[in-house]
Amino acid sequence: ESEAGYGGYYWERYQENLPNGEAYPTIYNHTFYPDLHAGTCVNGTDYPSYMAKDKDFIRLYLYKNNPEGCCKYWFGDAAVEGCVNSIIQSTYIDWNSPNTNVTAVNKTAEYLTMWYPVIEESKCRKDGSMPSWMMAEGYVEWYLFNTRQQCCAAFGLC
Repeated sequence: ESEAGYGGYYWERYQENLPNGEAYPTIYNHTFYPDLHAGTCVNGTDYPSYMAKDKDFIRLYLYKNNPEGCCKYWFGDAAVEGCVNSIIQSTYIDWNSPNTNVTAVNKTAEYLTMWYPVIEESKCRKDGSMPSWMMAEGYVEWYLFNTRQQCCAAFGLC
């Protein structure tokens, strides 16, 4: 038998006394990916789509429950402690939740909630007033960020 006397199936620990309509507990699958501008790894599932393009890219960029592995591979042995201590907490999307909308996404509305650089003021903002070109294809991944830390690190601001 596996942990806590269960027969070995992961779903058994969630079966006890839960009616069919009851929400099951979320199992967080912490995913860490490198942010080369910030010099650390990010905990979140908002990584750029190319990082999950195929199995080789997933193996290279995404580290499940392993921040040390992400830091060691991308920033070297000497930087592991500093990298782990400065992990950026970003967005986690629970794809198993019935409330997660995966069919219709208003990208403009999503972009307007992100951080962007204001170079002339040497800071990053999250006020939805970024220039429209930053929301254009090919610019989003370089100019819009989920966290202030990512924006500041990418542009050397703040």
